[in-house]
Amino acid sequence: MENLQTDVLVIGSGFGAAAPALRLSEAGFKVLMIEKGKNIVPEKDFRMTQDPKYFLKYLTGISDKSMSFTYAEALGGGSGFYEMVSLRAPSKIFFQKDKTGNYLWPKGINRECMDAYYDVAEKMLNVEQIPVEEVPKSGIVFSLLMKNLGYSCDRARYAVKDVLAVDFASPVVYSVLSNHSI
Repeated sequence: MENLQTDVLVIGSGFGAAAPALRLSEAGFKVLMIEKGKNIVPEKDFRMTQDPKYFLKYLTGISDKSMSFTYAEALGGGSGFYEMVSLRAPSKIFFQKDKTGNYLWPKGINRECMDAYYDVAEKMLNVEQIPVEEVPKSGIVFSLLMKNLGYSCDRARYAVKDVLAVDFASPVVYSVLSNHSI
């Protein structure tokens, strides 16, 4: 096995790993990222996402009586499966409590303070709200249904503007980032 010297080891390659790896690399640290998930080959792996076999190939999970958690094991983690939808957490989730009455989020962390970070991420990912003229009729019907039920809904925000192709052509066990964007 090859020995590598690094300043920081990042485990995983999804959103939760990619952001700190990028920021640390930009700050001049030598970053090593490791991923146990399968390499994605776009030509054979990116088929219609309605095909259950597509998801099952990469998705796994853990479950017990109190919680179920599904996650992707693939190069890029869940970022390869989020369908480019960019949602911001609703304000009320920051004030939810667990069964014992403890808040799920630390005091002072709320939607208002998170919006600045959402803005940074959305700018990097080129997130935009779907233009009104591109909303399908089914979306209009759905929004009217929600309105009639007393709920609100808005057009989704997607990271589809100026999307760059990603090539995972070679088998990757690790990736060393050194002042490179992800």
